[in-house]
Amino acid sequence: AIGLTPEFVFRFVFGDGFEGVKNISLSIMPGVIALSISNLYGHYFAGIGRLDILRNKSLIGLVATVALLFVLVPTYKLNGVIITFNVSYILSSLFLFMKFKKEETSA
Repeated sequence: AIGLTPEFVFRFVFGDGFEGVKNISLSIMPGVIALSISNLYGHYFAGIGRLDILRNKSLIGLVATVALLFVLVPTYKLNGVIITFNVSYILSSLFLFMKFKKEETSA
């Protein structure tokens, strides 16, 4: 819905300071989609009591976020934040996906 919403709607609803929100929203979509998929696997692991896997997934995201923020943000500013967001969520989601596939094949 955000991709289909004209820019003037954001300015009308939120004010003149929100003129770039549509592009930012579209830029973070890969991370948002990865996070949504990750939630599916996360519920599975929580349901079977494998909270250690969820802890490790969160640690992967934290390490990626901290490392990339210090490297990318000074040079790329907002784009560095967007890249960090996407990479962090995609890495942690891939970790859960790989753990799920391993669990699936061993069952």
